[in-house]
Amino acid sequence: MTYFKACGALRAQMVVDDDARLPDEFLAPVFWQQYYSGEIKGDCEISEAPSPFAQWVRSRLRKGVSSQDSVDVLEVGCGNGRDTLLFAQRGFTVVATDKCPKAVEITSRKLPPGSAARVADAHSLPEIAVDYAFARFALHTITEDAQTKLFQWVKKNVRKPFYGETRSVNDPRCGRVKKVGENEYVDTHYRRFLSRAHLERAVSQACMHMEHCTEESSASGITSRDNLGEILPGVASVD
Repeated sequence: MTYFKACGALRAQMVVDDDARLPDEFLAPVFWQQYYSGEIKGDCEISEAPSPFAQWVRSRLRKGVSSQDSVDVLEVGCGNGRDTLLFAQRGFTVVATDKCPKAVEITSRKLPPGSAARVADAHSLPEIAVDYAFARFALHTITEDAQTKLFQWVKKNVRKPFYGETRSVNDPRCGRVKKVGENEYVDTHYRRFLSRAHLERAVSQACMHMEHCTEESSASGITSRDNLGEILPGVASVD
């Protein structure tokens, strides 16, 4: 299953600038290295508390029997490990991944024995058997090509639901900064805003189906200062 959420009427698409293109540095983890090192500030302060979405997901996870060749949860885009730690403290074996080495370093220091964090992006996720996959606020930081790779990996490696939460095209930030592609923008870093129709189509093309998808301004109906703008969380299942 893949779980997703979002809010409001769809925003009209903007016209892409003829000369707009995405500089390579916006896809590299430079911004996130500086952000997690405390050198620059992002949209909000870094929180140590688990996100409301992770708490909602945690209530739905069921621990199976892990072997040396499998893990309970793989997290895509772990950031500072705030959600990774929640799963690990509840007894789940977790592999946390992030393309930002500083984020992986921070997360690694928090994890108990048996769980681990490693540097990886959507193109280099570990080829291991996974019960659940979790990606909070990661899909909108990667290109559509990377998203395709991620969904292909989910189809191949994940045995149970894939839970995700991302910013939608109704997020107030959509359209406010330089446009470099369809619903793609850059300011300090890259963002790609998703519509429900786009997400459902991408999930279907990966031979999965959307189990649940809603759109609202806070994850799982819980108001949080963390959830800036509209978000699109959901659940997809392998067919």
